[in-house]
Amino acid sequence: MAVAAYASLLSLMHVLENVQHPGRRHRLHLDRDQIQSLQKKVKFLGDFLEHHSQRNSNQEIEDLVRQIAVVSYEAEHIIDLHVVDQLREGSQDVGHHMAAISSFCQDMDKIVEKIDSITKELMMIKEGWNNIEVQKPIVAAPANSSKIPSSQKNSTMVGFDEHLIRIMAEVAGDNSNLQILPIVGMGGSQKPYMLDFLDLEKSWDLLCEKVFAQKNCPYPEFGKDIAKYCRGLPLAIVVIGGLLANSNMHVYMGLMVLPSRIWEMPQLRHIFINSVVLPFPTAPLDSTILENLQTLALIYNFRCMTKVLERIPNLKKLKLSYPSHVEEWSHYCLYNLARLHKLESLFLSAENFFLENIVFPTALKKLALSRCGIPWKDMKIIGSLLNLEVLKLYCNAFKGGEWNPVDGQFPRLRVLLIHQSDLVRWNAETIHFPNLESLFLQDMHDLEEIPSDIGDIATLCSIHLDSCSDSIVNSAKQILEEQHSNGNELQVWVNGKDMKLVDP
Repeated sequence: MAVAAYASLLSLMHVLENVQHPGRRHRLHLDRDQIQSLQKKVKFLGDFLEHHSQRNSNQEIEDLVRQIAVVSYEAEHIIDLHVVDQLREGSQDVGHHMAAISSFCQDMDKIVEKIDSITKELMMIKEGWNNIEVQKPIVAAPANSSKIPSSQKNSTMVGFDEHLIRIMAEVAGDNSNLQILPIVGMGGSQKPYMLDFLDLEKSWDLLCEKVFAQKNCPYPEFGKDIAKYCRGLPLAIVVIGGLLANSNMHVYMGLMVLPSRIWEMPQLRHIFINSVVLPFPTAPLDSTILENLQTLALIYNFRCMTKVLERIPNLKKLKLSYPSHVEEWSHYCLYNLARLHKLESLFLSAENFFLENIVFPTALKKLALSRCGIPWKDMKIIGSLLNLEVLKLYCNAFKGGEWNPVDGQFPRLRVLLIHQSDLVRWNAETIHFPNLESLFLQDMHDLEEIPSDIGDIATLCSIHLDSCSDSIVNSAKQILEEQHSNGNELQVWVNGKDMKLVDP
């Protein structure tokens, strides 16, 4: 869990840096002071995970780490929504600008409040640790390694090979017991290795050497972005270069410029682009099939034409966003998504969307919808997806005051999240979600209560409530008390805190 939380924090930091890019400042109406304040808070959490989570792990820490992962994902999702909406509107009206900033600040205030709560608990835990052992470097020299020769003290990297082998094994290995491997510069001849920071030109040369065994790169535009992202750290450049050079390893790339180059890179496995229109491939089909591509996110106005989907046959994860007003959904050919037979995870953000415009792949395991405004009666279409395990509904993905689930649906659903919905009555029974394990309700103020039968689901482990009405919280408490009296284990979390019952 610590690794997942750490990765989510790094991803959030990247988003926060990205929205402050000089080229985007005049197009986005965000509170820069608030973003920079959030960056500091996120950095603190990252530093804590890096230095303390592995050595001082207990149930309390694990619970907080889980909260960090959740709030990081939530923050990134909300920022993405604001960025997409603002870029889509493109209004120059001052009143619109102020409304956009106000809306952003309100959402960020909720995120900051959650992060502050987590930070406060972490600080209390940290203060309670006495005589804690000074943490040793995660990458250490072998006990029998020889002393560093004086002739090597001024080299870029000393004693590097052994450490690189270990890091590459951790990065590329199929090991469920993953660790956080911070890549940092360390000065002084007494360290296991020594790194001198490189300028951009030397970083670029080193990357080209490791990836292409030369100083010439066929893709200089995005290659220099990667070198810059490594921030002058030779170890980071060598590790990433090794991953890029080896087609058998997982390659993660965030391309900020020239997205059309994607179709010329058959080794890519995971592509993360922040709300960019992906150009149609111009090269012949046989020369641009990205057989290794597994992730494509977040693509704006993606046209799911057969000629495009044939080039990404093994895609497993897809995130799409569409404009506020679409006159003809058939233009985007979302019915062709059924051709992606290996697609397991889909995120779709679109307003005034109807499920008749899309055909879901049968292998789909995770589905997230945002702003769609779909009537609850159409939920039966999603409920018929036999392999669906995770369903997340954001920002009125479904609209209407009443949801009447249908028997025999959602046979494998384990996780259900509903965020910002006008739902009032949820008439659910145990048989409607036979394998539900976790229920998440966020920013729910109209819902009268959580159906009591939800608590009787045999597989249910936890209920998570964030910024919900008192009536929802009270119904969750009643469910907890009933299950507790029946000898069943159930956890209820309210605004990140565990609702514990005191035995009489």
